[in-house]
Formats: sequence, structure tokens, C-alpha cells
Amino acid sequence: GLNWASSVQDDSSSLYDEDDDDDDDEDDEDDDKEALYEPVPWKDMPASQKKRLLIDGITETMWTRWLEEEQQPYLQYAEWEDLPLDYQHALILLGWTQSSFNFKVLVPSISKLPWNELTVSQQEAATVLGYTSSDWVMMSVMMAEDFVYVALALDIPELRRFGWEYFETLDDVMVEVQDGATVGDDMGEGNLVSLASFIKLARKGLTSMYMKYEDSNGFKKDLPSELGVSVLTYMKEVLMNSKELREKGHWKKEYDSRSYTEYNWSVWIGGINTTTSIHYDTDAFNFLYVIEGKKRIVLIPNDERTFGNYTCIPAPGDSCWPGVDVLNPDNLPEHAVEIILGPGEGLSTPSNVWHAVENLEPTVAVAFRVGDGGIVDRPWPELSEEEQEMVKLWGIQEYDWEIRTRIGRDFVALWNSDDNDSDNNEEEVDAWTGKEESNDDDDSDDDDDDDSDDDEEEDSDDDDEEDSDDEEEEDSDDDVEFKDIDWVLLPEGFRHELQLLGYTKTLWDQDEPCYLEAPFWPDLSASHQQALEALECASTIGESYDGSCVNAMWILLSKEKQAAAKSLGYTQEEWDAIVDIRTRRSLVKQFLL
Repeated sequence: GLNWASSVQDDSSSLYDEDDDDDDDEDDEDDDKEALYEPVPWKDMPASQKKRLLIDGITETMWTRWLEEEQQPYLQYAEWEDLPLDYQHALILLGWTQSSFNFKVLVPSISKLPWNELTVSQQEAATVLGYTSSDWVMMSVMMAEDFVYVALALDIPELRRFGWEYFETLDDVMVEVQDGATVGDDMGEGNLVSLASFIKLARKGLTSMYMKYEDSNGFKKDLPSELGVSVLTYMKEVLMNSKELREKGHWKKEYDSRSYTEYNWSVWIGGINTTTSIHYDTDAFNFLYVIEGKKRIVLIPNDERTFGNYTCIPAPGDSCWPGVDVLNPDNLPEHAVEIILGPGEGLSTPSNVWHAVENLEPTVAVAFRVGDGGIVDRPWPELSEEEQEMVKLWGIQEYDWEIRTRIGRDFVALWNSDDNDSDNNEEEVDAWTGKEESNDDDDSDDDDDDDSDDDEEEDSDDDDEEDSDDEEEEDSDDDVEFKDIDWVLLPEGFRHELQLLGYTKTLWDQDEPCYLEAPFWPDLSASHQQALEALECASTIGESYDGSCVNAMWILLSKEKQAAAKSLGYTQEEWDAIVDIRTRRSLVKQFLL
């Protein structure tokens, strides 16, 4: 059983406690924001206001400077259009675009660089926004809203069988394993080994390798589908029915009806002393559950108490990995809390709270998580009008959204039938994507004699049908010339695609050639080649390219690059529009797909 308090609330109360009865009105939120940014000296500010500002990324140094210069914090502005021009230019130099600022979901990779690795112009831009070298850490570290964790003993009998002996029987499965002694991000490319041999070595403590399958790791589908299905079904049901998780605000009511896919479960298998070093995750809900073995978790608050102690080393994804060792039991950081989990015990870790994990015994564990972008799990009718408009700005229409959410809802049923009914699964996926099912092999050996008798007649019928089809296609082609449609009359999604191909309104309406219409470098005109070389889009002979050099806002281009872009038919407005669309596509890739 557990020998610690099943939940812990730190001394400072959470500023984001949920009201189960009613959500705050927009007016209340506006009043709250106005009160938060009321210009009072930092030393005279209530502790709760200081905490909120720190969570927003505003330090005492930044606040004091803004007061002295009678400026407003740039984070106070809700929309890009409201920002002063010097703030806009500074944010652009640091990698932001209008879309990423307004959506507040895509943080530029520059923000994860240490101050001394920024260019002089980037440091100057950060200074305009109020940052100093000591405050810059706030740009990359997302502070936690509270330090309330929940540790529970949960009886989930359906998961007990997924212990060491279960995995040791999977002789024909190859798995990817990582170095379980890494300090820092350990989710890079791993080693491919036999699962059965890895399990035997890990159980005996003869390997430091660690099997960590989370998010959309493709290797999950090489495991028996019953593992993921059991986590998504039985573990979710127990978590959903936990009174303590609901009372502490960890499991929210909206999680009950969401769709869950392979992203929402994970499995962790490692021998004694294998570890995951200090980091935080941005998931809205994250529950780790031990099936067999024993884990030690070190939790550290991520608030004003530890501000500046840890920084993010640039790494893929949304997690933050400081790259330091906090697991030494003789030298625990200040404010750290240790939790020991045995079989049938689990821990819910709040979003953005620092934590590190060590296996005290050979351990098999699973996790259930809910992502921070809950919008992606809801069907179109459940989205608010504002959310629907935001999704459309990403270039996704209602039909595409429904296809994605339907695939998510049907994931468990589809994957559960993977082992014995793969052909039917392919047909289901084809139905989702609109592809016709193929039955070429059905009844291929039946009625051979009848088929041979009718061959000549079928051939002549086929010829007639092909001729008529060709005539219909020619007629339809004559009816509509896509190129003749004015730019403003094209659907917004079409215009986005054409812009990504290098078109502008001017080029389209004047029927001028677009440089990307020639997919290979030798097919380009000399003037196009010269302009693309100036833009550093040049390609080697015979290679194709996609115009990915159109990735920086106009004001960041040198005069030579601006001139080259103009020679390709771009105006500043059109160039920036394409960069903005590319940003939206990045949002889709990272948060929807």
C-alpha cells in the first residue's frame, strides 16, 4: 500500500482552481487581466499577482523596466494587430508570425536557445520585448500553474497480465530501445532489438537500455493490440471514476467523452537503475501506473521557488529537458518531493511540473495521458464558432475535421481487430479516405467457362464505354478552365495551396508563369534561377524543390533577397502571406496530425 499522503497541495494556493458550477464570463476574464497588469511596483504586489505574472513569463526585472519606461508588457496584447510596430518587428526577429502569436501555440525554436547563442539582432529584439540575459529563460520555460499531484493505489485487474512474463513470450517482435542512463532528452533514434532478448537482459539488470513507447511512436503497432486497447479502455474507466482525481481537478468532466487514440497511451519497460532525467510535459493530464516492479519519482515545483534553476535545451517536441541530474538521493534539489510506486500504484503529475524517474527494480509501467490541445479530440459541432474559425484558418474544413475525429473514435475498434482481420481493416481505412475498396481477387476462379464465352462481348462493351467516357471528360474539360477563374473567386483553401506553390494574385490574374511550375532546376528560366540563387533556394541539377526558402518575413530579408523576390512576382504583402500560411501548416503538423 501507499505510505505517503495520497495527494499534496503546496503552501501557495492554485490561482486556477476550477469552479464546477460556472465558467468565468469573458467580462470577468477581461477584468482579471486588467487587474493583473495594473501598474504597481513589484514590491507592493500581492504574492498571487506575482505568481500569475511569472506564469505568463514576466519577471521582476521586466516588470520594473516597463514601469520605468511607461510601456505595456507585450504579453498583455491579445492580438498581433494591437501590438506596437517595434514589438511586432522584435517578435518577427525571434521567429514569431502573426498566426503563431495569435494562436499562442507554436513557440519558435529560437526561444529555446541560451542567450549567448542568440545573434546580436536577436538579443536586441529580446531587449525590446523587455528581456535581459537573466530573464531570457522565461521565454523557453513554461511555468506550472500549481504543484498539486495525486498518488493513488488503483485496482485494474485487466492490466495485471501485461507483466514481464507476457512480454518475454513475444519472440517475433522487434522493438526500439533507448539509452536508459541519458541525462537530457533521451527520445532520439534508438537501437532495434528483439523484444524477448531485451526483456531477459532487463529482468536480470544486464542492460541499461530502456523501452519507452509514447505519443505516436510507430513501433507501438508492432506490439499486440490488446495492450493499447486495455489501457484506453480499462485504465481510462478507472481514472474516470476516481473521486480524488476529479476533486483535485486532474480529471476534468470533458475528458469523459473525448476520443482517444494511440497518442493517449504509453508503455515503459526498463531494468534496475534505468532512468528518465528531469523534464516537464505539457499534457493536460498524465497518469503513470506500475504493473510490475518499483519506481522512484522526484517531483520539483516549477514556479517562483525554482525560477532560473533549470533551462530548456533545444529538443524536438513540447517537453523541456534541462540536461541535469536530480536523482542523486544524497543531493536532492530544494523543494523536491520523492514518490515510490509499486505494483498497482500510480501518479498523476500536473502539467509543466519538473520530474525525473528511476526504476528501483526491473519495471513494467503504462501511462494514460490527455493532450493539452483538447480541441483536436472534439467533433466539429462541439467546437465553438471561434474554434471553427481558427481551424479554417489552418486550412482545414469541416469534412477533413470529421474524417480525422472519426478515425480517432474508431481507433480502438480498428486496432483491436488488427491481428485477425487485417484485410477488413484496410477496407475500413479506405472507406475513411474515400478510396474504393478492391475486390479483384474475389471469386476469381468461379465460372471460368462462362467468363471465356463472354470475353469478346465484354471487350467490345468496354471499348464503347471508354470512348464515351473520353468524350464526357473532353466535354467537361471544355466547360471549365481552372486557370481562367479570378483569384478572388477561388476558394480560400485553393488560394492557400497555390500560394504554397509560389503563386500570387498578380501572377495568377495576369497568367504569368510561376517559378515552381517547372519542378526541376534545368527547366527554369535563367532569370528565375538567378533570383532563386539570391534567395538561397538554388537546387543542384536534376533535383526537385518546394520553395521552402520562403520562410522568413519580408523585413528579415536583405535588400538583395527582396529584389530577387520582386523579380519572381512577389510583393511584400504576398510574400508575408505565404510565410504565414506555412506557419499555419506547422501548427497543423504539430498539433493536429
